[in-house]
Amino acid sequence: MELTLLLNSAGAGLLCAGLFYWLIRKHPGLLLDRPNFRSAHSTPIPRFGGLIFGGLWLAFSICWIALEWYGLPILAARELSPNASTSVFFSNDHPEAVLSLWFTALVFWSLGLADDYWQLAARYRLVAQILVIGLLIGFIWPELFQKLQTRLLQQSAASPVELLPLWLIREYMSDSLVWIGAPMLLCLGLVFAVNAFNFMDGADGLAGFQAVFLLLAASIFGRQNALILLLAVLVLVFIYFNFPPARVFMGDAGSNLLGLILGCLYLEFFIQKPVVAALLPAVFIADVSVTLCRRIWRRQNFFRAHSEHAYQHLMRRIGHQKLAWVLISLDLLLLCAAWLINQMHFVAVQIGLLGIIYAALIGGALWLGAGTPRTQD
Repeated sequence: MELTLLLNSAGAGLLCAGLFYWLIRKHPGLLLDRPNFRSAHSTPIPRFGGLIFGGLWLAFSICWIALEWYGLPILAARELSPNASTSVFFSNDHPEAVLSLWFTALVFWSLGLADDYWQLAARYRLVAQILVIGLLIGFIWPELFQKLQTRLLQQSAASPVELLPLWLIREYMSDSLVWIGAPMLLCLGLVFAVNAFNFMDGADGLAGFQAVFLLLAASIFGRQNALILLLAVLVLVFIYFNFPPARVFMGDAGSNLLGLILGCLYLEFFIQKPVVAALLPAVFIADVSVTLCRRIWRRQNFFRAHSEHAYQHLMRRIGHQKLAWVLISLDLLLLCAAWLINQMHFVAVQIGLLGIIYAALIGGALWLGAGTPRTQD
C-alpha cells in the first residue's frame, strides 16, 4: 500500500510540475501580483501557486476519500502508523470528519482564490473564516472530545507532560465550559493558524519551506498520513518555482489551504504530544504574535496589510535567498530540539526548554523590529 501511495503522490507531483511549466509559459499574466509600497518584489509576478497545488490536492484527496468510503482502501485517508486513536480529521475511522475537513478546505481555498482575483475586504474574510471553522468544529467536537477522554484513560501508560493539557481540562473545566468554551477556543486557534500563515507568506520560499517542514516534522513524530504526504509533495514542487528569485507566488488560495490543514494537523498532534506540537511552529507563532501585539499596542488596524513582521525586516537587510536559508537553519534546530524534548520524561525540563526557545525567538523578533514601521530598518 505504501508503494502505491508513493507512486500516486509522485504522479501528482509530476502533474503539478507540468501545470506550473505550462501556465508560466502560456499564461504568465494570470493572477498577477503587481508591486506596491508593501511588496518585496519590483516586477509583477503571477500568484497561481495555490490555485495549482491546492486544486490538485483537493481533486486527488476527494478521489482517495471516495475510494475509502466505497471500501477500496488503496490510498484514501488511512493513517500509515498506529495513531488512529488520536486522529479525527485524518483517520479512516471517521470518514464524515475527513469529508467535513475536505469541504472546509474547499471553501477556504475558494475564498483565497476569490481574494486573489478581487481583493476581498479583510473583515468579510475574517467573518467567513470564523463561520466556516465554527461549523467544522461544531461538527467534529463530539468525536474530538471522545479522543480527549481516551487519552485521559491512557494516563497510566503515558508520560505526564503528554497529558498535561488534558489533565487541566479534566481538573479545572466544568462540563458546560468544555462543551462551549473549548470549541470556541479551538475555532479561534484555527482562525489564527490560517491568518498567521497568510501573514507569513511575504517572502520567496518562506511559507512553502515552512509548510513542508511542519508537514514532514509531524510525520516524523507519528502523524503519517496519505493526505499529508500528498500535500507535502505538491508544495515541494511549488517551492521549486517559488525559490528565490520566485517565478510564482502562492497567493491566498494556497496560504488559506495550508493554514487550515496545518492547524487541524497540529491540533490533533497537540493532543498526542503537546510540547513538541507547540515547539515545531515556534518561528511563525513568535513572529506573528509579537507583530500583532505591538501593532495593537500602537493602536493600529491589525486587519490592514503591512510589512512589519520580523522576517520582512530581516529580508530587507539580507535578501530573499539568505532569509530562506536562515529559516531552514532555524527549522532544523527546532527539529533537533523537538527530538530531544521527545526523549525526556520530566515535565519541568520539557516546559522549561520550550519557554527558553520561545523567549529566544520572541527576543529575536523584537530585536529585528517586529511590529514597527519599515522606515526604522
